[in-house]
Amino acid sequence: PESLPVSEACPLRPESLFAASKLAAEMYCRTYSSLHRLEVVALRYFTVYGPRQGSGTDGALIPELIEALLERSAVLPHDDATAEDLTYVDDAVEATCAAGEAPRASGQTINIGSGRMSSVLEILHLLYYLLKVTPLAGLRPASVARPSQVQAEITLAADLLGCTPRVSLAMGLGRVVRAM
Repeated sequence: PESLPVSEACPLRPESLFAASKLAAEMYCRTYSSLHRLEVVALRYFTVYGPRQGSGTDGALIPELIEALLERSAVLPHDDATAEDLTYVDDAVEATCAAGEAPRASGQTINIGSGRMSSVLEILHLLYYLLKVTPLAGLRPASVARPSQVQAEITLAADLLGCTPRVSLAMGLGRVVRAM
């Protein structure tokens, strides 16, 4: 993104096939809506995480970090400069249900996120505590072309859907670790 937080009106420049497919799906829905007069709400989810999420898929920051810590790997799967807007699954579900019932949401694009950036280092410190593992010495990040930094502007979700995040990062990570 050009600036943070990312609003729904920011320029769209997907840099991965995953991101491009999400944008294409949004355009398909808009076109279908105009052709068939079907109400559509486009929700843009920011890094949803929760129990039973597997690693190895796009957006799997939390399970990949947990796996690295439990395996005592000296290489993190993400650059330590990475900071993401992490959305606990319950908050994403609440917003999704609200979008289906909010009369003013039709035709809108709405960010679903926490509205807060959490760095890999912040997440690691919470996970060290929750997993009861000692911090790894000599930890180094995997080489990545460019660290990701993203934060959602969530004012529209609050205004149109009446949704604000309820689950903090510490609470969400605690739930993930307890479910393991």
